[in-house]
Amino acid sequence: MNEASLSSSSPEYIAEYFAVCGLSDNPTPYDVSEILLNGEEIVLSESKCLDFSRYSTPIIDIQLVNLSQKEDPPDGYQVLDKSAGGISGCYLQNRSNDDLCICYRRGYDTPPIGDIRLVDITTRLKANSSSITRTIGNTSALIVKKRFIPNSGMYLSYSRLPSDYGVDQLALTDICIIFKKKGEVCPLGFMELPQKLFHTLMADDMHICYKKSFVKRYIATYQPEVLMWYHVPLPTALPPQSSSISSSNFRDEVSAPNNEPIFNDMDIVNLSNFCLPWGAAIESWSVDQCPPESVFFTFVITNASYQKFHGSALTFYEPYDVSRLDRDRCYRLNVDPELVEMKEEEIVDLTTGAVRKRAFAVVLPDADAELYTAKEIERISKRQGVFSASRIGDQVLGVTKTLCLVSRYNFGNALKPLLKFLHSKCFGPKLQSIPLER
Repeated sequence: MNEASLSSSSPEYIAEYFAVCGLSDNPTPYDVSEILLNGEEIVLSESKCLDFSRYSTPIIDIQLVNLSQKEDPPDGYQVLDKSAGGISGCYLQNRSNDDLCICYRRGYDTPPIGDIRLVDITTRLKANSSSITRTIGNTSALIVKKRFIPNSGMYLSYSRLPSDYGVDQLALTDICIIFKKKGEVCPLGFMELPQKLFHTLMADDMHICYKKSFVKRYIATYQPEVLMWYHVPLPTALPPQSSSISSSNFRDEVSAPNNEPIFNDMDIVNLSNFCLPWGAAIESWSVDQCPPESVFFTFVITNASYQKFHGSALTFYEPYDVSRLDRDRCYRLNVDPELVEMKEEEIVDLTTGAVRKRAFAVVLPDADAELYTAKEIERISKRQGVFSASRIGDQVLGVTKTLCLVSRYNFGNALKPLLKFLHSKCFGPKLQSIPLER
């Protein structure tokens, strides 16, 4: 694109809209009647409100059980003895022709498993990976890859997330087995291991599939809203022909009558759903976990006139205003209510003169005295950074927000540095001495 001049009569532009989406001051619960329930993560709560917060509990341990030797799985472990289509007897085979069965346990008491794979005997494992070489009863867990072929064995291997894993990291949440010769395919949202496994009845037809999801435990989700948006006025003159985005019929393609916005109110609402598809969330995590990083993504949106636009968005977390907590949110976010004092204040409407009461929360000043020492608080502040302002006891609270640029042109990842720059300057930990406009 040509270098644009501030004094030019035909300014060039890259976007139609700039928007900030997130949680409003008075958030709205999801309306079930307006949302299509077609995802397995979408669960209805007892109050019939849409609840995105019931994520699957991650898998924290995997073991193999030798059924031929009458081994029993430990308490709390789930046995994988049926395929995704309900076929029984999906057992692995070891060199002694014993039937091996996968069992796993869910929970939060140890860091979850981040990935699984099948490795050959001679494969060198990574530092954070482990191979299952023995079963629960201490028999061989070497899995047969090809029958009657020596040295064709494999081990089931897994890697575990670090102890300070963040809430934005993917963890193993489900495992299944499929038989392709029986017409079974890898379920939606799952990934398939490439190795074929030997099965006594169906030869080398068995595959292991697994699913990874975010580790979300304490989260409150609401309907996202566009907090601020700006429509870029269209140029009054034709851009130069040498511009890479211009054409002879530029005004016919991009202009609207009287330079009206190309998005109506409904389009703006839909934009917030594209920017935060899983809702505007208040989330808490442990002081020992790393704060979540920002995520860049792109999408395509259509307005009421069936015009296609490309969105570039950056979703990030910022510290939550703890004064907006109530008893319900404290419970959902695992915040100790004894560390928070609920108060009320009267607010006068300047236009109508009406007086209403507003409840707000105040963190007790001596909340940390019995929990942490001065050195521990310093260590927590160093790890959490700007989120230290929203820490209550051993929990840190953050809220999601998205910066978005909507354009007629598909820039791919080209706008990622710009959005990251805006995020660092507008929502960074330090105030900028130079105005952003400069």
